[in-house]
Amino acid sequence: MPKGKKAAGGVNKMEAVRQVIKTHGKETMPVEIAKLVKAEHGATMSVDMASTYKSAALKQLGLRGKQKGKRGPKPGWKTVAASNGEVATAHVAKTAPRTSGGGITLEDIGAVKKLVDQIGAEKVKQLAQVLAK
Repeated sequence: MPKGKKAAGGVNKMEAVRQVIKTHGKETMPVEIAKLVKAEHGATMSVDMASTYKSAALKQLGLRGKQKGKRGPKPGWKTVAASNGEVATAHVAKTAPRTSGGGITLEDIGAVKKLVDQIGAEKVKQLAQVLAK
């Protein structure tokens, strides 16, 4: 595997970017990184290359910011177990569950109607009794 071109200071450009980030901080912009690499290490670097190397260096140094992760289950049809052990599907609403004792919405009624159509009124009644405990 070929080694990267060495800057005048004896380090390659990636190492030069790592050193710049270590001394000047991770908030240093790619334009400044390119200038600092030229001034401190004698290597010419484009702003695009500095940006790419900065991303890789931050990852290698463990200095990247908080990463976005999964935000929880997606709304939609989910598998649920009925009280008699059978498996059915139910629609999970896109809105957050209510914490206050608000009224029943048309969306709530529509969701129950779909579930009744799918698994039957008796199974929905049994499921409601189990969930109410």
